[in-house]
Amino acid sequence: MQLTVISLWFLMNLLGFDLLPWERYVNLGSAGQPLGSAINQTSLAHQHFLIGYLCLHSFHYESAQEAFAMALEEDNTFVEAHIGRLLGFVSITQTLWEYMDREGTLQAWNETWAIFNNSNVTLTPYQLAYLNTVYQWFAYENISDGEDVFLQSMLNLTQTFPIDTDAQTQLGLVYLNIAIRETFELQMLEPPAMLEARKVLQKVLAQEPSHPGCLHYLIHACDIPRVGSAVQAIPYAHSYREIVRTASHAQHMATHTWIRIGAWPLAQEDNERSVNVSVILCMLKLNQMNSTDVLSFTFSELLIRLIVTEAQGLIVCDFEHVGHLYSVQGHMVIEGFFWLMYHGKRNQE
Repeated sequence: MQLTVISLWFLMNLLGFDLLPWERYVNLGSAGQPLGSAINQTSLAHQHFLIGYLCLHSFHYESAQEAFAMALEEDNTFVEAHIGRLLGFVSITQTLWEYMDREGTLQAWNETWAIFNNSNVTLTPYQLAYLNTVYQWFAYENISDGEDVFLQSMLNLTQTFPIDTDAQTQLGLVYLNIAIRETFELQMLEPPAMLEARKVLQKVLAQEPSHPGCLHYLIHACDIPRVGSAVQAIPYAHSYREIVRTASHAQHMATHTWIRIGAWPLAQEDNERSVNVSVILCMLKLNQMNSTDVLSFTFSELLIRLIVTEAQGLIVCDFEHVGHLYSVQGHMVIEGFFWLMYHGKRNQE
């Protein structure tokens, strides 16, 4: 049974549980059994965890870590929340980026095991295997070495537990990381690891067609300057932005595809929507409004209110995504120039 954040929120309110305003607002898609965990509908810890897990797959790492921390405040022996926290630490420093806070990640790892040992937590074979697999990602000082070992460990995990779509999705992401490295090392637009990422993620999508992480990573896997490959991401781009409506990065991701195929008006439209979503979510996270009031204002009114009251907070709140968005805007102008030159030349021929 798949559970959306919104349906769980209504259930939590009926049962008297409470969430933060931004948690009540978010609509981040759904997942079957995140990290292999069957969601307990009456547990606030599980509710926080599910929100964190879905934030993770839309690269909203700070929100994910906030949600995982709240889940662990409710139940510090919640194994999947610890795994999510570790994935968040690794992802924020390594996934599709080129730097790594290895000390911070190792500290989180040691804290996790201290809690497990002090509380006499008994891990299932799957939980232990997943934890040990994640460890490989940051056990090595050299990022490339860690990625290679993590890939092999994740392959072993998915072969041992073949029905787990979550691990398969993570496997696709690992292939995508390596593909980005291979693009430069092999001087190939579509290196072997990128083709493998698409293959793995498309298999997951056949089983979970609305999995937000799978859709997200498939867009990245097709994001190359080759129209024939980029057009493959069109259905993923449409689905992802419709399923994950309240994450700025999700609303922006489709622009990667639109830029590659020359659909400039769509790219501009989605970037504007991304800024809108970012401001609304930041209003809620900065405790300026509740989830009901925020929707009663126009975007301009929200922006004016936020600038007047929390201008500095806005910059900090969603800095990574808004900064990335505007860098893509600048890239869009350059990309458009070369795209028009290339296709104009081909048409003349």
